[in-house]
Parts: sequence; C-alpha cells; structure tokens
Amino acid sequence: MTTPINLQLGWPTPRLFPAEQLAKATSVSLLDPEIAKSALIYGPDLGYMPLRESIAKWLSSFYCPGTATHADRIAITGGASQNLASILQVFTDPNITKRVWMVEPTYFLACTIFQDAGFAGRLSGVPEDEHGLDISFLSEALEKYGSENKSDGPAQFKPPEQYSKVYRHVLYFTPTFSNPSAKTMSTPIREKLLALARKYDILLISDDVYDFLRWAPDDSNPSVKLAAIPPRLVDLDRATSSVDSWGNSISNGSFSKIIAPGVRVGWAEASAKMILRLSRK
Repeated sequence: MTTPINLQLGWPTPRLFPAEQLAKATSVSLLDPEIAKSALIYGPDLGYMPLRESIAKWLSSFYCPGTATHADRIAITGGASQNLASILQVFTDPNITKRVWMVEPTYFLACTIFQDAGFAGRLSGVPEDEHGLDISFLSEALEKYGSENKSDGPAQFKPPEQYSKVYRHVLYFTPTFSNPSAKTMSTPIREKLLALARKYDILLISDDVYDFLRWAPDDSNPSVKLAAIPPRLVDLDRATSSVDSWGNSISNGSFSKIIAPGVRVGWAEASAKMILRLSRK
C-alpha cells in the first residue's frame, strides 16, 4: 500500500524519516558522560562547540568560499523561524528600523514573525524577475522612501547601550531555490544587493535552507556535476568587509529541510561580532 504525499504542505514521506539514526545518535551521545554533562546542563550561549566546528567545516566543504568558515561565525539555533525572531529581537527597533522588505512571493509564516516584532503595516514586497530579484525596483523604492522620511522620528525604543547595532531596513529572502518560485538569485544581483545594503544600512536575512536540496540531472553518469550555487551573501559580505565589521548579511540555516521537519535545530552564520551579539539575546 502506497502512502500519499501531501504536495500542498511540502511534507516528506514518512519512510524518509531517519528515526533509527536519530535514536542511535541520541543514545551514543547521552551514554558518553562528557557529552551528556554538556547536553543536560545550561549550555554555552553560542551552542555546543564541537557541533559549531562540525557545521563550519561542513559549510566550508560545501560552499568552498575564498576563506574557510570558522566556528566563531556560527551560533546554534532552534531552527530557521526561531532564529528569524531572534535576529529581529536583537538587531531591529520599531522606532529606528524604517521598513521590512520581502522578496515576493515569500514564505507566508515570516510575515507573522515580522508583525510580532512590531512591524505590522511596514512590510513591503520586492518583485522577483529572471535574476531572482528586481534590483532596480528595490533601489528606486529605497531612494523614494528615504526622501519621504527625512525626519529623525522618535528615539530608539530599546536601550542603546545594550542594542548598539540597529539596522535601518531589513530585507528577508531566500536567494537559492526560493520558496515558492524555486528561482536562484544571480551573482551580479547578489553583489548589487550587498552594495545597496551598505548604502542604506540594510540587514540582509537569507534563508539558506534549500541550498543542499539539489541533485545531478543524470545520477547514472558520475561525470555529470551539480550546477554551482552562486556565492552566499554572507561570503560576499565577509570577503569585502573589515574584520571588526558588523556586516550586512546573516545566513539562516536549518536541519529541518535535510533531516526532518521536526528536527528543530539550525544555525546562524554571520560576522563573529554579529554572532556573538545574537547569542546574548
């Protein structure tokens, strides 16, 4: 008897759930006194160091950035949605952050997270085009919005001594295999987007949760290679920023799409400065 797959919700078939592997990994971990001691007590703010190191090594081997990713750029999270809420909690302020931009169509549950953060009525869509994002539309909208909102407005709502970096704008998007259009943003557009982010003080929040879900067009031919994924915004940002910079990009990762939806564990990757502040929320 076959089990139907619900394509509307994107649920995987239960036969793909790695229940045995997860059970074995849990047992091995908790039977190791040293690992159990770390796992069952209040852990470090940034997350379990061996896991951060493993993720950094894995991301370096997958994306092959110009400089290898290090653990100080990684924080363990409770999944992509939880991390999105945490990012807004730390790096935005309803009195300072002017606008939240979202590439449309977008992940609908993200809208509620932005509203919960105090941005109801301040969400604006940015249309997709064949390159993944209409960069001209965004540039013109930012220029127009800036010219129409020159007043200083109210003071920062959150205490500045604790929230020392608050961005003026936020752009939320899925640059690779966007949901639901499946489009991938081209490298030139990513570079132009980063330039805009620096000009207008935008925090680019990339949901990089689908990057690993790709396969060769012909699995029977080992010489057929996977198409290269364009460099991530966090890698472009790091390559052209100073070491002590906050940066303008943060990558939101999750194991939910590559292990099982119920595995609510993920990671954030950004500048070491941003990651350290994020972990202290």
